[in-house]
Amino acid sequence: MLRSLVGSEMCIRDRPRHSSSPGPYQQQVSFPMKADGTTLRGTLLLPGPGSTGALPAVIMAHGFSATYRMGIKEYGEVFRQMGCAVLLYDHASYGSSDGIPRCHLDWFSQAGGYLDAFEWLSQHEAVDPARIAIWGISFSGGVVLTVAAVEPRIAAVISLCPGSLTDKVGDAPDHARFEQLKRLILEREYMAAKTKLIGPMPVVHPTEPDKGWFYGGVKSIAAQCEDNNHANKQTREVFLLGGASDELWVNETTMVVRKTAVKQGSDLSVHHIFQPALLMAAPDDEVMPYPPMVKAFTAIPAPGKQYYVLDGGHYQIMKPNFSPLRTPEFHDAAGVQGDFLRKALGLSPAAVKMDDALKAIPHRPFAQ
Repeated sequence: MLRSLVGSEMCIRDRPRHSSSPGPYQQQVSFPMKADGTTLRGTLLLPGPGSTGALPAVIMAHGFSATYRMGIKEYGEVFRQMGCAVLLYDHASYGSSDGIPRCHLDWFSQAGGYLDAFEWLSQHEAVDPARIAIWGISFSGGVVLTVAAVEPRIAAVISLCPGSLTDKVGDAPDHARFEQLKRLILEREYMAAKTKLIGPMPVVHPTEPDKGWFYGGVKSIAAQCEDNNHANKQTREVFLLGGASDELWVNETTMVVRKTAVKQGSDLSVHHIFQPALLMAAPDDEVMPYPPMVKAFTAIPAPGKQYYVLDGGHYQIMKPNFSPLRTPEFHDAAGVQGDFLRKALGLSPAAVKMDDALKAIPHRPFAQ
């Protein structure tokens, strides 16, 4: 059953927790946010028998309004099969994580959450703190670009179809304003800023697309795609079918805009990414404009950067768990990311080969 907060007083302060059984190689974990103590919750995947020494690791969080069980955990399974520890978690106010009000999309808070995840995982006894990468997709794909820029201890960054970029990305570096942005995030000074709320609005309206975030409720998104009918079909499959498979997903989001001295977004940050960086983008993206992604990659000074052009649009790489057959775009994207991590994190040559890692992912098609 689809869940929405629109027009109701529903508050899931006492909602059920994600109930997958913990095991020696999959642990349910939680850690606090530095900003306000909110508890973030997720799953820590650990390689199986045969792993030796401190492990390389990847931190992963979902994109716009989703949960980490909606299309990204399978990527984590690939990385785990390759010998990485993988921390998957829900952003504050989404899914299994705490946070009231619910379903508030907050760019600054997500940046702070990635840093809190990094600090927590850096202290884990099984993990090598010098070999931790961060991973984001769509909205969080833009967030991780800034997180990598403000935290040089992060070893590598993977950004898929990133948001939070404008036509100004790649303009001449503004070091003074970047330092302001850096301080806002590292010191959590954004918490003192006044906020503007956009919404609440259904992520996908079940019957009237122009009343949801996707497709039509936000004009800039609707104008991005020439075929809105195709885009609407893709969005409904990702959110409505994917969301139906996760009891903690709610079909609603409110965007939080903090009135800070420096606006949210990664335009300023790309000039300050010096770690190995992989940016993956789709020219036919139905949501995020493609040209700013190209400009962002060009501006990144890291010598170990890589750019990969994805087939399809924004959603195909997000549907390993929702389609009767996994999309070839998922296999393609997972393979490229695995090869990147093998080099960036110095994975053992004895680690599982990429083809074997992909075959090891359990296939769970959605319920008809």
